[in-house]
Order: sequence, then structure tokens, then C-alpha cells
Amino acid sequence: MNNFELFDKIVGDYGGKNEPTIVTELDEDYIHKGDYITTSYGFNDIDRTNIRAIARKTIEPDVDGLNFSDAIISTSNDIYMKVVNGVIRRGNPRRAIVFACVFEAYKQSGNPQSPQNLIRVFGITNKLANYGFRMVGVGIGPTTSESIKPDILIGDIMDKFLTTIDQKHQVITLYKSLENRSHKLNAVTTKSLVISVIWYWIRLNNINISMDDYISVVNITPNTIKRILVEIKLLHD
Repeated sequence: MNNFELFDKIVGDYGGKNEPTIVTELDEDYIHKGDYITTSYGFNDIDRTNIRAIARKTIEPDVDGLNFSDAIISTSNDIYMKVVNGVIRRGNPRRAIVFACVFEAYKQSGNPQSPQNLIRVFGITNKLANYGFRMVGVGIGPTTSESIKPDILIGDIMDKFLTTIDQKHQVITLYKSLENRSHKLNAVTTKSLVISVIWYWIRLNNINISMDDYISVVNITPNTIKRILVEIKLLHD
């Protein structure tokens, strides 16, 4: 049984209220083999198990020490509760969902953060980040990097190449000069367009960065960049 299949046993009757907590997986650390009873609603060491189950229902342990404000944590936790709907997630899938909830909380606060910055904070892969986005999308509606302003994405990517503030402004100006001038460019994602505009600027200014090095950082296929570059050159040259 994998992490995403609903395990059909219930941790029951905590606090004398008969409010069940659904458990999604069974392992040596979470529920010891000796604690498990063959009935559907009981464990030998029920108090210890319930305490740990309740603690895992909030995201406070997941964000402890990550320096998020109380307001962001509170909003993130509300989003998380809606997304998981009472199901306890653990391990990397849980961390991915918490990441996406924090991302959404910043969006709702009017202070959106770069996905890549939050990915680094949480120490997850792009693949896990996308999983988190999908899960939050199912729970509350789509939440992706498309909602992040282009200048934030430009700064985030260019910081990886130790570029200056003036160079970032050059790319932002270039990006804005292309906005809403082509149906083809309007059809691509903001992230893909930003990445392609930065690469166009790199070539235009003879910056010593190879395509292979650039691709390894921005995580997009060369063909995508080349396809978008054709349209950028038509508009800018």
C-alpha cells in the first residue's frame, strides 16, 4: 500500500469525543506493530498514538525554524487543512503540500514569493513542488508560478548567475517591450517566456554562459527556448 492510498483503520476516541483521525500509512515509527489491535477502531497504546496523530494534523512542525511569519503560517495551515481534508500525509508528499500551501499563503497576502526560493527553503525537488501544486490545485483551485510577477522570476533566475541589479533591469525592460505584442508569446507560460528572454539577453550581450549550463539551472528544454527565441527575434531585431 503506497503513501496515497487510504488506510482503512481509524485512530478513534481521542479526548473522549469519538472524533476519528484517518491514517494514510502504517510504519514502524508512526504506529508500532505491537500497538495494533485487529479491530477496526482501536490500538493498545491509544493515547500515545492519538497525541502523535493530532500533532501531525497541523503544519507547525513542518515550518518550525523556517522564519515564516505567524500570519503566513496560520493562513498556510488553513489551506493545508482544506487540501488534506483530514487525511494525514507524511514524508516528502507532506512536505511538498506544505510548500505549496505556503506559496499560496504568500499569494493571498499580496506578497507572492518566487517558487524557486521556497523550493530551496523546503529542500525539495521541482518534481515534488509540482506535486504540491497539483494537490493544492485539487483542494482549493490552481496555484502555480504563473501568478508570480515576471520581474520576480527574472530576479530569481538571474541571481543564480551572479548578475547585477542593472543587468536585471535590462532584462525586465526587454521583457516588458515584448508584452502583448505577439499571440504566440501570449500563448506560452510566463516562466518559459522569462527563461527565453533571459537567454536572448545573454546571447545579445555575449555573456559567458553556455546553453548546457543555463538549461541545467532553469530546468527547461532547449527546444522550448529555441522555439520562443524565433518570435522574440522577430519582434526585437
